[in-house]
Amino acid sequence: MSEVKSRQLAIDTRLKLGLQSTEHLDVYRAVSSLGITCVKRPLESSISGATLKTDKVKVILINSSKTLGHQNFTIAHEIYHCLYDENLVSKACKTEAFNRATDSEKIADLFAQGAAVARDLKMAHHGDLIVITGGVPIGVPGSTNLLKVEMI
Repeated sequence: MSEVKSRQLAIDTRLKLGLQSTEHLDVYRAVSSLGITCVKRPLESSISGATLKTDKVKVILINSSKTLGHQNFTIAHEIYHCLYDENLVSKACKTEAFNRATDSEKIADLFAQGAAVARDLKMAHHGDLIVITGGVPIGVPGSTNLLKVEMI
């Protein structure tokens, strides 16, 4: 799957959830709306999350010992696996494996990052470095607890 396709899937999913391209994505509401069960438990430190899906069940397991920002990103990442990763039965995503990530993992990261939104709005272009920030509680100045630098 190409980067263009992953960007389109992210946009399509936001539209399916009734969100505009610049609206905040609440990952907890998203999993509920998409019929995905999300379970949070402390896990081995190298595992960020895991996905199990069958024809009838979609379950995301999130490592609650990670930071809240990391957990939220992982939920969005695992949503990709639940909805679009063909032939997937189960998958565990390890933090330190990102430097040797499979195509499926890279696409799931692109889907989760929302970098596609910035590029589609012509706020960023191929080769640009962008900074993605977030924080909980949302809308409270000084609450940023997630920072990611990504090259488009």
